[in-house]
Amino acid sequence: MDRVRRTVGCDRLDTSQYNGRGVYVVVLDSGVASHPDLDGRIVEFQDFIHGRKGKTGSYYDDNGHGTHV
Repeated sequence: MDRVRRTVGCDRLDTSQYNGRGVYVVVLDSGVASHPDLDGRIVEFQDFIHGRKGKTGSYYDDNGHGTHV
């Protein structure tokens, strides 16, 4: 991991003032399973295959791949 950090320059983030506030990430994949690290962090969920969508707490991963992204 240290080699990767040096290669992409992310070791500089340790001394920066960036804290992640106001940053949103979008993942288009098979869904996301419930996990304590994600509680309260998912703003919206949409399943384009089954036509379902919802807010935090109504998300799922019926394939198992998206959660690992």
